[in-house]
Amino acid sequence: MLVVLLGLWVLHTPVNAYPSRPVSVCDVLDNPAQYGKRQFVLAADLVLGPHHGVLIDDRCRGALKLVMNDKAGKGAQVAAVMGRLYAHHARGHVTLIGTFDKTPADTADGIFVLDHVSDTHK
Repeated sequence: MLVVLLGLWVLHTPVNAYPSRPVSVCDVLDNPAQYGKRQFVLAADLVLGPHHGVLIDDRCRGALKLVMNDKAGKGAQVAAVMGRLYAHHARGHVTLIGTFDKTPADTADGIFVLDHVSDTHK
């Protein structure tokens, strides 16, 4: 039974769904066509505001608006990350997995749709 479940998981999971090395906000803004509409790992500083979060990198200009998909927005892991960030003046380094939409939004240069949190740092 376990072998069957593992086999189904392997068949369902794309081999290179996203690169193992996280990319930066700068990478995404420099080459939006490469990252558009596909899942990848993003390492960035997340700054939480009163209405939404913004993903930035001090090494370049520009920002990505953080939007959570329905599943991620209800997750305990996301709530825990948000709580930790608010405890640290609403800014912290995060590693997230999601997709990029190059459509500008508000004051951001694109949208990062969060699928789930990979890691978080202070």
